[in-house]
Amino acid sequence: MGVIYRLILMFCLIGCASNYSCSSEHDGKIGAHQRVSFFASDSKAKSRNAAVEITSVDSEGSQIKGSGAYIKYKGSHYILTAAHVVSSAPVAMIENNGETIIGDVVFVDELNDVALVSIKGMVTRTPIMWSVEKDNKIGEQIIYSGYPNAYKLLTIEGKVAGYDGEKTIIHSYVWKGASGSVVLSKRGKIVGVVSAVDVGADVLGYPTIIEDVGLVVPVDTIEEFLQR
Repeated sequence: MGVIYRLILMFCLIGCASNYSCSSEHDGKIGAHQRVSFFASDSKAKSRNAAVEITSVDSEGSQIKGSGAYIKYKGSHYILTAAHVVSSAPVAMIENNGETIIGDVVFVDELNDVALVSIKGMVTRTPIMWSVEKDNKIGEQIIYSGYPNAYKLLTIEGKVAGYDGEKTIIHSYVWKGASGSVVLSKRGKIVGVVSAVDVGADVLGYPTIIEDVGLVVPVDTIEEFLQR
C-alpha cells in the first residue's frame, strides 16, 4: 500500500488530479511577502522558518492538505502535525518554497490528534529543537505559522484563553488549512498542535464557526514516542 500512496503523491508533483487544483486563488498576489528578513522576536523567526505544507491522500484517493513544522529530536528529523492531516496514509508530501520531499508517517495518535512524519532533512527549513512548554499561563502570547484559508505561509499571533481538559484554547485566527500548525510559546517552546476551530451556534441555533477560538492539542504522546 505504501508504494501506491507514493505513486499518487508523485503524480501530485507532476500535475494535480483532475478534481483538484495545484494553485490557490491567492497565488501570485502575496509572493513578495514571503521574503521576510526581520522578525519582532526569535519565536516568530523560529515558527516561520520551520513551517511546511503537507499533502496526503486518504483511503479514497482524495487529497488532504494541512500544515506542520520541521522539528529535530537528537539526531532525527521529523515533521510534527495533526493526525487528521496524515492518518489515512503511510506517507506524506512535504513542501516549502520549491523543496518537495516525501516522508514516512511513523506515529499517529488519532485520539489526541497528533502525528509525526519521518524525513531525512530539509534544505529550505530550519528545524525547531524539541522542547515542550510546561508552564503556559492564561493570557500568555502564542504564535504559529501555517497555511490557513488557502493562503501562502502566514504567521499568526494570539493568546492562551483557557483550557478544556488537556487541550489549550487559544484566542487567535484559526481556519481550515491551519490544522497541524505547531504552536510556540513566547519562549519558542512547543505548546501543541492546532487541531480545530471552535464551532458554536447563532441566535437561531445554526452552527457557526468561531474563527478566533482555536483548539490546540498537547504533544505528550509524541514526546513519549520520541523517548522510546
